[in-house]
Amino acid sequence: MELTLQIILTFASGLGVLIYFSAFYIAHKNKKNIPPEKAKNLYYLSGITALIWYIPPFLSQPRFLSLWNSREWSPETIPGAFMNLLGLYLVIQFFFIWGIKSSRQNMQTVKKNFYTPSSLLSAGFYQKVRHPMLSADIMTHLGLCLLTGAIYSLWLFPFYLLWNFLMMKIEEKYVLFRFRIEYQSYKERVPALFNIYIKVLLGLSALTIIINAVYNN
Repeated sequence: MELTLQIILTFASGLGVLIYFSAFYIAHKNKKNIPPEKAKNLYYLSGITALIWYIPPFLSQPRFLSLWNSREWSPETIPGAFMNLLGLYLVIQFFFIWGIKSSRQNMQTVKKNFYTPSSLLSAGFYQKVRHPMLSADIMTHLGLCLLTGAIYSLWLFPFYLLWNFLMMKIEEKYVLFRFRIEYQSYKERVPALFNIYIKVLLGLSALTIIINAVYNN
């Protein structure tokens, strides 16, 4: 039952991708007919993909032995404690810093023309990766899984990666294509989601999960 609920929430979060696609498709097919506020509302509604994923790590499920589920410090909790601390770092770094700041930067650019921005964002966090808001979402939710040692949520995390990858492709098709040559040059210089810093953190996260899986076996 615990795993079933996790699976249901995982695929329910995928509905946000369909809403995201619908919002951009309708906006670009009916530019004169769709009110700007309605377009924004559709975009915000697609945020259920990220919002739903705040739930699974805290639901009842098997967990790695760590400080999250053990009140006593012991040598057995050391690998799990490192996982918890890494998860906490990811949440702080990518929710409170990357997520909030890149969202503000994005909204300042598109507040007048939500689906047809007048300029290509390539400064600030956008010079680190092309889609810093999606990168922040991915790393924040990975951080929550590590912080809580949530095994089922980690099993299903690749689906969240897939949902974000699809959102990235939708945005590039319906918005960023407008900049063509400028965006192609930007694309060649800047990675989509994962720069070296994020790749190192992903590698460290994977290593931590493997160590805990072996240690808890």
